[in-house]
Amino acid sequence: MPLHVVAIKMATIPSRRVSLYFATLHATRPILGSWEVTLFKALKELLGWVSGSGGNDRLDPTPSADILARAEAGDAEAANELGLWYAEIQPASRKAEFWFRRAADAGLARAQYNLGVLTMRLGRTNESIGWFRLAVDGGWPSAAFALGSVLEEQGDRKGAVEAFETGAHRECALSQDALGRLALEEETEASYEAARYWSEKAAQQGYASAQTRLGTIFHEGLGVARDPQLAAWWFLQAAHQGHAGAQAMIGVASHLGVGLTANRLNAARWLLVSAAQGNPAARAYFPTVEAELTPDERLALEEWIDREDRERKAAKKGGA
Repeated sequence: MPLHVVAIKMATIPSRRVSLYFATLHATRPILGSWEVTLFKALKELLGWVSGSGGNDRLDPTPSADILARAEAGDAEAANELGLWYAEIQPASRKAEFWFRRAADAGLARAQYNLGVLTMRLGRTNESIGWFRLAVDGGWPSAAFALGSVLEEQGDRKGAVEAFETGAHRECALSQDALGRLALEEETEASYEAARYWSEKAAQQGYASAQTRLGTIFHEGLGVARDPQLAAWWFLQAAHQGHAGAQAMIGVASHLGVGLTANRLNAARWLLVSAAQGNPAARAYFPTVEAELTPDERLALEEWIDREDRERKAAKKGGA
């Protein structure tokens, strides 16, 4: 039986001590590693200063006089940089769109991409698709993923796959990861092979969602011979990056000794970390492990929880 099914079937109510742990960690830790990243969140992360030319200090209360002069003189890179400044410092202003459009109309792919993101945020989806297409044609790395994401959101799976394929062949890990996800959903032998191929590409670039998908492929034997050890290895790579689903799988695998040496204490730790991020399977399965802990293991777990709590509070204090 698949580990995630085992976890769900063994649902029960956590103890008060663990519930308190969940409450304190869930309040301070973000939910990481979701396979279903919303389009808005994806685009928000993609619009970054890497898309600029690096000539302006965006902490200044006014844009650089040199950048402004160059932009007004028709320098597309400067116009894009100015658009980035306004998008960050004065997001309610229409000047970001004005300067992005100046640079985009001049053929600057990064500005076309940024304008696509901006218009998407403003709800002008059809317009954003046009800008993303231009940015793809111009070779901007993230544009194909953005275009594919918008098309997928609109239900155009064929168009989304074509866009993701363009990005994937340009070594865009986001597009490779998306192709892996879509291929796995088709549930055919050919699609399983494609899912593994593209997920491996993205996983090698450090993408936790792709690593988790590979863990699933090898655990379930989807288009390959089942390999619990290799599955656990991939799950572990993603778990160390904070992927809640992978952490839950490692927790259950550590408890059952599937692909890993059975270790109740390690299982409890991984399940707690996953559950603290809101993973329901981890929260449901933890009491099964907790009930089997020896007194020494319970003490070690309590000490680990207290240490984690102190480190979290120290980190929060240091970042204040």
